[in-house]
Amino acid sequence: MTIVLSQELSAIAAEFISRHNEVSLDEIRDTGRLLAGLSQLAFSQERELEIHRLRELGQANIRTVGELVDTHTAEILRLHRQTDGKVIRPDFTKGGRS
Repeated sequence: MTIVLSQELSAIAAEFISRHNEVSLDEIRDTGRLLAGLSQLAFSQERELEIHRLRELGQANIRTVGELVDTHTAEILRLHRQTDGKVIRPDFTKGGRS
């Protein structure tokens, strides 16, 4: 059995709106239990939607990082080609050059 939250809430609202008699305490309690269950359903659906949105955001971030890596790699390769074979070696000896 599939429960559609919006349909269930609409049915409850329609039932209460169309009532001409007073509602018994047992009916109020039963409706409260039903609403508690529907609240859990709403919570689950909200979490599911949040997970899907985060997944989509993660995929977009992965694409962005990939594009940044490609851009920076190309820049590093371009700079490497501009050195014309020159190699710069750091001097870590004490006192530097004399």
